[in-house]
Amino acid sequence: GGRAVSRDRGPAGALREVRLERFGAFSGAAVALGGGLTVVVGPNEAGKSTLLAAVGDLLWGVEARPRYAFEHARQALRIGGVWSGPDGDVDLVRTARGLFDPDDEPLEAPWGAEGGRAGWEQRLGMSHEQLRAGGRAVLAGGGDLAGLVFTAHHGSGLQAVLESLDAEADRLWRPRGTKVAEREHAQAVERAREELAAAATRAGDVARARERERTAASAAA
Repeated sequence: GGRAVSRDRGPAGALREVRLERFGAFSGAAVALGGGLTVVVGPNEAGKSTLLAAVGDLLWGVEARPRYAFEHARQALRIGGVWSGPDGDVDLVRTARGLFDPDDEPLEAPWGAEGGRAGWEQRLGMSHEQLRAGGRAVLAGGGDLAGLVFTAHHGSGLQAVLESLDAEADRLWRPRGTKVAEREHAQAVERAREELAAAATRAGDVARARERERTAASAAA
């Protein structure tokens, strides 16, 4: 039923009513949503997809090129609703200008902006066509449950993510050309020899200084 979830505090509220005041082929239509899961059924062209699009526009704003402005122009589209949250019910109206209360005063969305429209559509606002495409992906994927769960949660296919990670690992760790590897190895050996020679020189200086000290001490005795 258009529920929004806060990661810290659990459910932040839910959409209880959607009014298609001017949207798609509808004028003055309203649908009440229950407190839990709401299932909308009906024959083709009954308005199920229109209702889903109206919920999306109500929550996230009228699209720049709305798909359901064939009866009413974009500037005339008007969707209403009732949001039930911790502080009570909020009556709201969405137009192409933004979100307002019934007195046409600007209103901040009580459900927040986390996830945005794309995230909402991937998790909660799937259309019939998207569900059918997902079913075909399930059958083509051979029933990989972990991959399906990953896709449902993150909105992207697990296989595509794995392929991207494999490509990145190959770029970082693939063996370099033989000549390049040999040249780098030779340079490393040369640096080690230089450091060893410098250390040996310092050790020789110390030994010679100690010998001069012993000679001076013997002469003094």
